[in-house]
Amino acid sequence: MALESFAQRLYDVFIPLNGELDVENFFALQNYCAAIGEIFQEVDTLARDTPEGYPGWSIILDANRCPVIGLPWLAQWTGTTLSDSWSEADQRTAIQQAGRWARGTPTAMTKAIQTTLTGNKQVFLTERDTSPYHFSVFTLTGETPNSAASEAALLSQKPAGLAYSFNTLAAWSWYNIRANYADWNAVKIGKSSWQAVRNNT
Repeated sequence: MALESFAQRLYDVFIPLNGELDVENFFALQNYCAAIGEIFQEVDTLARDTPEGYPGWSIILDANRCPVIGLPWLAQWTGTTLSDSWSEADQRTAIQQAGRWARGTPTAMTKAIQTTLTGNKQVFLTERDTSPYHFSVFTLTGETPNSAASEAALLSQKPAGLAYSFNTLAAWSWYNIRANYADWNAVKIGKSSWQAVRNNT
């Protein structure tokens, strides 16, 4: 059996008992070291330097390498609150983007909503549409399994003092097209047909 790092170092100490004698005894010593290693392996993984050159303990402060179980703890450092419904990738992204530091920005609101969407996760946000203190947000119905959850995600990042409207659309509207393309030539280049425009494909 392959031993993990702590158990392997422990097993290596028992020379010569870890040789032929252990084989003759059906690897009793190896199994014993493996059992003890389970108790200490988590700390050993966090504390030891890695072959790639990372110093010990750095793993718990690296959003890319931190064990999944440690992500909620790491998120506290950036003031980010993670949701159990988010995928591991979404949790790591939320930490890296330091959502609370960017709170109130269009990017933060968009990213928060996207954690609740499926498919292409398209969010159309337009600021100062009906007044300087109002913005509108649209998502596609087919990509929004729970509009209440999407709106709650929006509110978690919305700045105080701004009014908003949140709606889902079955397909693109002229409003969305205007917001995403500079002119008709850009639409023509980006879409192969009117059906492609309507379906946003």
